[in-house]
Amino acid sequence: MKKLAISVFSLLLGPAGGLDPAFGQNPFPIEEKLDPPKLAEPDLSAQKSSEAMIKGLFKEDYARKAAADKAILARKLLEKGKEPNLEAAERYVLYREARDLAVQAGEVELALEALRELRDRYQVRDLELTAATLAALAKNARSPEAPAALAQAHLDFGRMAVLADDYKLAGKAAGEAAAYARRGQEAVLAIEAEELEKEVDAIEREYQALKPSEQSLPAGSEDAQACLAAGRFRCLFKGDFKGGLPLLAKGADPALKDLAAKDLAGPGDDGARVEAGDAWWSFSEREKSLPRRRAMERAVFWYEKAFPSLSGLLKARLEKRLAQYAAELRPQKHWSDVFGQTGNENKNNIYTFELKPKGKTAILRFWATSPRKMDSYGEVTLNTPQAKKQAVHKWTPRDFKVNFEKVSSYKDLKPFTIDISRWVAAPGSYDVHFQYKTGRDALKILRVEILVY
Repeated sequence: MKKLAISVFSLLLGPAGGLDPAFGQNPFPIEEKLDPPKLAEPDLSAQKSSEAMIKGLFKEDYARKAAADKAILARKLLEKGKEPNLEAAERYVLYREARDLAVQAGEVELALEALRELRDRYQVRDLELTAATLAALAKNARSPEAPAALAQAHLDFGRMAVLADDYKLAGKAAGEAAAYARRGQEAVLAIEAEELEKEVDAIEREYQALKPSEQSLPAGSEDAQACLAAGRFRCLFKGDFKGGLPLLAKGADPALKDLAAKDLAGPGDDGARVEAGDAWWSFSEREKSLPRRRAMERAVFWYEKAFPSLSGLLKARLEKRLAQYAAELRPQKHWSDVFGQTGNENKNNIYTFELKPKGKTAILRFWATSPRKMDSYGEVTLNTPQAKKQAVHKWTPRDFKVNFEKVSSYKDLKPFTIDISRWVAAPGSYDVHFQYKTGRDALKILRVEILVY
């Protein structure tokens, strides 16, 4: 399943220094149109014939064994596979070879792109193929960006497994995502992985309770109670609106039945899309936990489609709801990638964040080190909207293990992590101030983050 191409949150809340644009994406993206029919996986003889032809055409490229050369060839084959008028077996082998070469080169994003093409176009064993690809990438991917990419890939894989009702696999994928996120110092991905583990447990419990009725529900069933139970589970637990809405439309709950019928009709103009979003939003306010989240996601699905053409008070109202959704259902991640230095004459040691606290926990993280002498003392203070100044951390030479000259990016360092929850309560402007006190070195700052969840 593909994610929504454009998230309204990236338009609404902006790039670095604000809320991470990725948080606009629904965790279970919903397709508006039916996917085109998938082709059968080509038989082995057709694959072998196509493979021989492709390896003959790209003989010189295949002869190069360096990882960088394999990545270049993988990209070539992937782009070749997107060309029109190819035989089914030719396209299949181009994508398969692109995936295999990208895996060998340790190129996570490239391998996953080729894998998506295979899954979207052919009747392959999605979960098995994805599991094998991720396992192979785990052995070969060594770049600094790989842990974050693998964390996201395992999150997506876990959600795929949920949709397939394979909760053991989903839980394992969530655990792997958390491990990679911690390795890549991606706190937000780690939080999302922990949330997914909790969701998987909740969904599995509901699935086990409904399993008999789910299995015995025949195609075209008119049993209103059974349709309601199955439709509610699919929409409001799994996030599978494509499979669940037709069942809710035949279910025993009049409110959900009407809501599903209108949704299935496909609101044709922006006014109707806003109305559909409002209906799901109102429904979400009567629910708790996972059903509340899923209903809000469906509301946001319709709001996003209407948002670009709106203006005035209606647009302002949706902006408020979208911001509420982002703050309530995702950890806020505010960051500043910097090359700062503390010192009496420097002005780049104060970082300002506009926060809209919606949660119990706020974490300040920063990546910093000291130059050659490794001799620096100072403190970090937090200035709140109430003009209160609070010292939250003091650094000493013992804190620094890596010489600044050996650092190419903040990922070469371990972050300092400080719980600032008690001071982050009201919306407004928060200043993080690094004040050098004494010693032979000023502090070198590479990145500052505040997480609220």
